[in-house]
Amino acid sequence: MIKDVKIKENRVIVILALPFLGVPIREYLIDITREAVTRLGTEVDVEITEMNREELQNFLNKEREKWKGLQQNSQNNLYINR
Repeated sequence: MIKDVKIKENRVIVILALPFLGVPIREYLIDITREAVTRLGTEVDVEITEMNREELQNFLNKEREKWKGLQQNSQNNLYINR
């Protein structure tokens, strides 16, 4: 999740909070974040932090809800991209 965004002169600093630091898609998340901000015509630094307990719990709750929705939609042969 994007935890914070700071702007300092010509540079944007994005704080990216991960559920755990060793998440397998870490580099992918950094790359797509950097690419998206760079398209805006500014320099970007992506800083990584680990989610605190509350953030992690919120993340996991949202993930569970999404999976429930996918299971319900697949039973009806409907696939909804949220």
